[in-house]
Amino acid sequence: MPLKKGSSEQTVSSNIKTLMHEYQDKGSIGTSTPANAARAQQQAVAIALNSARDNVKSKQTSIATPKRPSVKRK
Repeated sequence: MPLKKGSSEQTVSSNIKTLMHEYQDKGSIGTSTPANAARAQQQAVAIALNSARDNVKSKQTSIATPKRPSVKRK
């Protein structure tokens, strides 16, 4: 199941839960195969926080770059 987009604590928590369920079902998180549940949880937290950080960055760049009016040159 794909991760939710967003950076709220609730979204991050939901993404960690999704990743941990994936580990319990398949024994892997994406292409990674953690040695034990503790390592899987650490990876799930890292993936979820990285995803949240990426979502915040993408929102900032889209807001921070206003369109400039085009200037016609002769």
